[in-house]
Parts: sequence; C-alpha cells; structure tokens
Amino acid sequence: MENPLAELGTIWGFFGAVILAGIAGWFSVLQLILSKEKSISVFRQKWIDSLRNDLCSFLSQVMLVGSRVEIEKPFDNSSYDTMLCIKTPMLVFLY
Repeated sequence: MENPLAELGTIWGFFGAVILAGIAGWFSVLQLILSKEKSISVFRQKWIDSLRNDLCSFLSQVMLVGSRVEIEKPFDNSSYDTMLCIKTPMLVFLY
C-alpha cells in the first residue's frame, strides 16, 4: 500500500524548487540592472570630467586673450588657435 503523504511531499518539493528558481532568477535580473546602472553612472562621470577639463582649458585661453587685449599687448595667433582647437571637442561633448 502506497503512502499518500510521500506523493504530496514530492509535489511540494517540485513547487518549492520552482519557486526557489524563480527567486534566484529575479535576483540575477536585479543584479544585472544594478550593474548596468553603475556602468552608465561611471560613463557619465567620465563624460562630465572630460567636459570640465575642456571647459577649463577653453576659459583659460579666453582669459589669456582677454587680458592681453585689456592691457593692449599684441598677442600671437597661437593662443587664439589653441582656443579654437579646444572649442571643437567641447562642442562635440555638448551635442
């Protein structure tokens, strides 16, 4: 004679395994989303740092040209050309 409780234990074991697999899958998807968000955050921070450096270089050249004009000293075109060379990648970052 079969024990009816033995069959019930097998069914509960099956459902328990399915539920645990679902929970493990949910955690892996959650981990994937969190790691993706972190990599996007790192990328944005690098972008902001690069833009900040280009902006500082550009403004320093603008201030150099402005100070030379203000004190009426002639300035060479190299500082103006440097300013224009810095402006182009900065505009690419902004768009």
